[in-house]
Amino acid sequence: MKYKEIITERKQQRTEIMYHGTSSELVPSILKNGLQARPPKKTYDVDTYGASTASMGGVYVADEPGFAMEIAREAVDVHGGEPALVTIQYVKGSADIDEDDIVAAVSDAAKKVMKQLSQKAPKQDDVPDFLPQHLVKQWQSENPQPLSKYSSLSYPAEGWATDQMIKKADSAAEKIADQTVAVLSKYSKPSRAARDLLKNIAVKLLKHAGQYDDARERWNAVAFEAFDIVRENMEDLLDKLMRQISPDTPGKSANARRIDRDVKFKGKTRILKIQIGNKTVYPQE
Repeated sequence: MKYKEIITERKQQRTEIMYHGTSSELVPSILKNGLQARPPKKTYDVDTYGASTASMGGVYVADEPGFAMEIAREAVDVHGGEPALVTIQYVKGSADIDEDDIVAAVSDAAKKVMKQLSQKAPKQDDVPDFLPQHLVKQWQSENPQPLSKYSSLSYPAEGWATDQMIKKADSAAEKIADQTVAVLSKYSKPSRAARDLLKNIAVKLLKHAGQYDDARERWNAVAFEAFDIVRENMEDLLDKLMRQISPDTPGKSANARRIDRDVKFKGKTRILKIQIGNKTVYPQE
């Protein structure tokens, strides 16, 4: 193999093609300024989709054009215009994982740990069959059920499990962190420091759940609201954590990545093409 061919092959191994979906209304700004990590107009903002999906800043790219076009359609909903696709040459190892992938993994892990622990919940004692109906209430008052405080929940055992996690937050957070690392490792590479940050997030999640007086609200916080709680209250931890998880791992695909800097038309990571529908607006033919 010739020297030039070897250099070309090495360069190709260090870069890959990625895609960014946007609206045609934003294309003039992109042609002038490139893709801005913190643009004046954002598709995902508190005023559009709410705090739990507001962008933390950065240029978000995907390795599949179809996924990028889904984002482009959401950009059109916010900004108007038509879907536009920006093709980017991306240098491997120069981006972070999408924060929403992390938060989704934490949320799934918390619910999984809660469900596993619910299998150890104490069993309810049935009212004796021979007991006359008029004595049932008396029997119940004299024989309090271990899960009676969770009777308003569809899954009382999960309510009990949630409270056990809150009481032993450090131990439960260890399990949530381990489960999250296992999920993230399927398509990325968490560093050793990532697990400690994940544990901190899990502890904060459980403390947040523990502030509610009502058992249903505590259960909801872990079972259904973990994504929003983490996303809206732990941005500093997420920012540190994103840098500890590599989305560029051989044989795996993290799909979405966050480039925490502007992407221009020059440099190793750069804009190669901008299309609106079937029309190429950059480079001009």
